[in-house]
Amino acid sequence: MAERGRFRDGIRSLGPGRWEVVVSWRDGGRLRQVSRSVRGSRGDAERERDRLRARRHDQPIERPPSEAFEVIIDEWLAMRERSLSPSTVEGHLGDIRRYIRPHLGHMEVGKLTARDLDRFYLAMQERGLGAGTIARLHAIVRSALDQARRWGIVQHNAAQDASPPRRPPTRIPAVAPETVAAILDAGDDWFEVLFRVAVVTGARRGEVVGLQWRDIDFDRATITIRRSVVRSKDSVRVVRDTTKTNREGTVSVDPATIDLLTRWRRRCAENALASGVSLQPSAFLFSPQPDGSIPRWPKDCNYALAGICQKLGIETVAFKDATRHFVATQLVGSGGDVRTVAGRLRHASPARTLDVYAAFLPARDREAAMSIARIIGGAAHGGS
Repeated sequence: MAERGRFRDGIRSLGPGRWEVVVSWRDGGRLRQVSRSVRGSRGDAERERDRLRARRHDQPIERPPSEAFEVIIDEWLAMRERSLSPSTVEGHLGDIRRYIRPHLGHMEVGKLTARDLDRFYLAMQERGLGAGTIARLHAIVRSALDQARRWGIVQHNAAQDASPPRRPPTRIPAVAPETVAAILDAGDDWFEVLFRVAVVTGARRGEVVGLQWRDIDFDRATITIRRSVVRSKDSVRVVRDTTKTNREGTVSVDPATIDLLTRWRRRCAENALASGVSLQPSAFLFSPQPDGSIPRWPKDCNYALAGICQKLGIETVAFKDATRHFVATQLVGSGGDVRTVAGRLRHASPARTLDVYAAFLPARDREAAMSIARIIGGAAHGGS
């Protein structure tokens, strides 16, 4: 497979069947340069380079007709597919098919302007799409155009100058500690263990069902989150050796959780032995098979939680809200160090943590105000 490489004689590979051709020359002491993106073999790229060299002194080189945006966005998604989860790819495909292609697909990418994009966003608003959805469409368009710029097809990314509607602040539902405690008490079998691990670690459901016994360090009381389980387009379990954000992390857990995991491992080993198989370090903690050879579906977490909420007679809560969001809001709201919280959640930076969970800081801000008051004294003296 060809890989993006260095220029050799004015040509470099951009990937399988794609080449960048650059021709430079001096014009009255000034260095001029023109580049082209070529599909095909290296021979095709060499012929384009020779054509540009032959014409560079005769007349201004005309740019070839621009490609349709739908061609660019399809290539962009095909290139990104390997690094995205199947569910994300399916979401992008749906957004492109339903919204982007019908409005922008036929347009020449080189002639696409910020005004065209703003008209597209306005049409989506009139269609009833929310600001969050339009922001998602804008992110797809911007990323595809940025790739076209790197390929040399356009000189400027028009999406950088567009004005999509402002996305509303992310609102995280606050699940009460009493609700989480009730779910923990009502859980049984595998879900009791899984739910506690998810709450304690703040891991995503795909990361929790992707845990293997070798990820648990019983001596150091830590859990390492290094893979996730996703559902492919063909409804097949796919175990990815990376998390959603490609960030591996090791988090500390409490003695009670380690004790629960110890008892669960003993039970899994007994079930495996009764079935005539053994439990390997690579076995999944939560598996429908006695040998732990395959993980549970991430959706199993939702179904089990919905059943428990029904049994408790409470409104159904989302798995993410009762686990990952719960631990984050509790830690941030109780004054936990934001860097530590970001590390447990494996956010790219504390800024991301604050952006999502800043609404839970006011209580700590009030406590800070009272602390300052105690330091400087409770009485205020007038200036009269």
